[in-house]
Amino acid sequence: MFIKFIAVLLILAGIAGVVLPIIPGVLLITIGVLILFKDKTAEIRKKLPEKMPAIGAITYNWFIPKILSPYYNKILDEIPSLENKKVLDLGAGPGILTIGIAGKFPSSKVIGIDISEKMVEIAAKNRPLRSKNVPAEAMLDNLEFKVMDAKAMDFSEGTFDFILSTGSMHHWKEPLRIFNEIYRCLKSGGEAWIYDGYGDVSKEDVRSSTKRMLGVFPPYRLIKFMMRIHGYTEKEYEVLVRDVVSKVGFKAATLEHRGLMMRLRLQK
Repeated sequence: MFIKFIAVLLILAGIAGVVLPIIPGVLLITIGVLILFKDKTAEIRKKLPEKMPAIGAITYNWFIPKILSPYYNKILDEIPSLENKKVLDLGAGPGILTIGIAGKFPSSKVIGIDISEKMVEIAAKNRPLRSKNVPAEAMLDNLEFKVMDAKAMDFSEGTFDFILSTGSMHHWKEPLRIFNEIYRCLKSGGEAWIYDGYGDVSKEDVRSSTKRMLGVFPPYRLIKFMMRIHGYTEKEYEVLVRDVVSKVGFKAATLEHRGLMMRLRLQK
């Protein structure tokens, strides 16, 4: 009962913050709702919109890239050389990782797509801000952001050498259609790396993959709860992901635990 009381207080404080705006109201509302419904992660995940609303995109851009900056760096370190390759970032969100890829591999052609017009607008604004992974002299002429539905991508068959998606799969309402589109748009021998939240994340995963805000946020339990909503447990991955991918035709499909997320590695 005490925890529910605290959750309600957070929601009320959040409403006050949205109205006044004195404090990050949307964030407080989110935390309060998550506490109230902590045992219903699968149900919450199903209700997530495929297209993030504008206020959600703004809030996401405000604090998520800051928290996940160490994890983005890890992904950039893991990605193979993409020089002279054509790359797609599917569900690019605010574009932080997409910008990092374009800066790291200046001879590549990098396209970031998102179904949310607001996210693409934010990504375009983030582009000139660069990141610490992008050299100051980089012009980023090899980078483009587009509004596009991943269920029906406006690309020819075999366009891309490499397709990346980070933290968007749990939003997909028709995953089989998107996996078929990924397969269609990949060149023969190309790979797709699909990262999404890992519901069984450990404290060490959180410590090494996130940057704390104000020295204390986010706590481990909140991150684990968020990963269960914005991703799947290992058992769910085995049942849901492998079942979907087996119907598409990839030559190889492997699941790998990568810190906060699981990586689904697909080869055409």
